[in-house]
Amino acid sequence: SGQGRLVYANNGDHAAQAGHAELAARLGGAPAPAATGPLRQSALHAGKTALMIAAETGDAKSLQSRLSARDDLDVRDSAGMTALALAARAGHAGAVAALLQAGAGLEIRDRAGWTPLGHAVREGSVEATGLLLRAGADPRARQAGRRPLQLVAAEAGHGKLLPALLQ
Repeated sequence: SGQGRLVYANNGDHAAQAGHAELAARLGGAPAPAATGPLRQSALHAGKTALMIAAETGDAKSLQSRLSARDDLDVRDSAGMTALALAARAGHAGAVAALLQAGAGLEIRDRAGWTPLGHAVREGSVEATGLLLRAGADPRARQAGRRPLQLVAAEAGHGKLLPALLQ
């Protein structure tokens, strides 16, 4: 899907359309003390769609629902990140696998210049890194600041990823 579409989403609307009434209520602007942790931090900021929230939080049921609804896989949030990049950054291998199977773009860069593979490597996710590499992500693609992935892994203390990146 190339570059992806940059969209600023209304999370409450997306959640309601997806049939997630409780999540829609939380995102609608009303105080929601139950919405805490990663859900509150990610869902209430940066214009993420329901698909992005499901991918980032590893919510398999919601992710499958959004994939079945044929949501645009390569929509980008205000930071330019796709659902695949968010899942890779969070290390949710199941979400990464589902998005790859659905055809999510492998090489779409966010505004800072990171690919989904770059996010997985930077965060040290062995499973997500392996899935992305097997799907054809380019281990030679330089990341933000023209940095090679091997350097990214080494700087982040994720030397365990170096063998996969050097193949």
